[in-house]
Amino acid sequence: MVSMRLSFNISVLGFNHTEHQTAEAGIAIDLRSRISLRNNWRLVTATTVHGHTWTSDPVIKARGLTIPIKPAAELLAPKLLAAIGEAVDKSMADGMSIRQFLTPIWEGLQTPHKLSAADMPEPVWLRLDPSAIYMTQPVGRGRTVTASLGIRAAAETFFGEQPEPRTPKPLPDFLTPEEPDSAFAINLYSEISYENATAICREAFVGRTFRSGLQRVTVHDIEVTGAADGLARIRMVVSGSLKGTVTVTGRPVFNESRQTLSLADFDFDVETDSRFQKSRNWLLRGVIASKMKPHMRFPLKDTLDDYKILAQNMLTDYELYRGIVLNGRIDSLAVRGVELGANEFRVAVVATGAASVTQRR
Repeated sequence: MVSMRLSFNISVLGFNHTEHQTAEAGIAIDLRSRISLRNNWRLVTATTVHGHTWTSDPVIKARGLTIPIKPAAELLAPKLLAAIGEAVDKSMADGMSIRQFLTPIWEGLQTPHKLSAADMPEPVWLRLDPSAIYMTQPVGRGRTVTASLGIRAAAETFFGEQPEPRTPKPLPDFLTPEEPDSAFAINLYSEISYENATAICREAFVGRTFRSGLQRVTVHDIEVTGAADGLARIRMVVSGSLKGTVTVTGRPVFNESRQTLSLADFDFDVETDSRFQKSRNWLLRGVIASKMKPHMRFPLKDTLDDYKILAQNMLTDYELYRGIVLNGRIDSLAVRGVELGANEFRVAVVATGAASVTQRR
């Protein structure tokens, strides 16, 4: 029921008289609102009137009389109904923001999550560092409103102890994507400890004699370490054409075809008191380059295969937040580079593919 208070100005024989009467009517209004979302997460509506029906005719009751005023009410209705639509839009603009609903999810994504990896010897953790959020405009279908949401984030994995959480970034204003993008990249790190590399080299070299022409070198011990200059350092105790300690340095590189870590840009130095043997360093270079270098490889294929399985498990029904589930596929696994840590070679691996986030009902 809609009530309208009307004013009448009556003039008779020079006398003016004003009366205020209330008109009553029942009306059903067909309002339709187009919903959009501002980048600051506030919902706004544009409401229009698509018709009305009088459920009871408009009348004025005055001094015991009931006076029908439907023609006059029809003239007033467009202005009145437009004011109702504006009031609806104003109430929505003043109070509807979805930031409060998304902030807990955004902050929860930045907390390190323990992954399900029963076949790994150490716990595996995933830490996301989101940098942007994308969202399409909401679309109404029937009684539901849907929108697509995307997040750009750097993903890191850690093995062992839970990593320290970063200070949560506040939820930023969203960006509107030109095209939906489901691509992702996850950064993984594979490590080969110097101790393990030393064991591999000892098995390959200790006790063996390497020959090149008239030169021969027998390896008695070997140790792999890193250096501050970004080069790997291999110290070998040798005898034969050269007796003493030889230090070989090289730049660690990943061999894609062999799936191995090897050394490039070889150089070496000899620790010996013999000036004669120092002068014969060039003779040893041929032995190292032709006979020993091919054995200075560290296999990574099994590790990379394990990481691909691990990354795929991370993308299968993984619950990022209560009711928010991540699913995806791994398309490729590529080595981005090799670094030297304090106690290990660190191989940076990037897993790429496509993923989607859905709400579990």
